[in-house]
Amino acid sequence: MAQIDSYLLSMETHTQNANSVKEMVLAQLLSDKVITNEQAEMYATKWQVIVIKYGWFERWHKTWANGYKAEEYGFKYVPFED
Repeated sequence: MAQIDSYLLSMETHTQNANSVKEMVLAQLLSDKVITNEQAEMYATKWQVIVIKYGWFERWHKTWANGYKAEEYGFKYVPFED
């Protein structure tokens, strides 16, 4: 019988925390006038923080994330568009 990865059980919390950090960073960049209101809105809506397990994306892992073990989790900030 397969064992459930404990990280998977708390994935929703990790994702919520990461998105809270994203909102705080965007708010500070906007406050510091590094980005415009339009840019902040675009990064808040079209870009999302996702939790990934490096082993889920084998080719990408070998090419871009080979410093991480396949069983480790990480965050990616990725564009989501239809």
